[in-house]
Amino acid sequence: EKVNLNDRFDFCVKTTLTWEDPLTQTNSANDIEDDSSMGCSITAETYINVDVDVPRPFSSLPKMVLEKTGNAAMGVSLKLIQGTFVDNLAKDYAKWATDLEYRKYRASLSEKEVTKENSEVCAKQ
Repeated sequence: EKVNLNDRFDFCVKTTLTWEDPLTQTNSANDIEDDSSMGCSITAETYINVDVDVPRPFSSLPKMVLEKTGNAAMGVSLKLIQGTFVDNLAKDYAKWATDLEYRKYRASLSEKEVTKENSEVCAKQ
């Protein structure tokens, strides 16, 4: 029996990257924090939701077993993807920091209009 596994998954992934720079963080009265031991950082928060229409014979397994197996597989996958992303981000930053033409090119990409489809990520949440 053909189960069309690719048609049984609904993925929603939303990642937010946040740049933190201690030199721009202020205390009350607009005093700039002076802690030279702290550097800039990028943090990432990712929300992943996967809905699955479980085919037979797996649908007869307890839901908890399926969820734990699925969560473990997603965790391993996310670690691999995240590692590759961070490596590529570091390489991209190194090029951006030293190549004016590349900075101009990257800036031109951010000026493009965001489509409605791209701005409504995970609207079902």
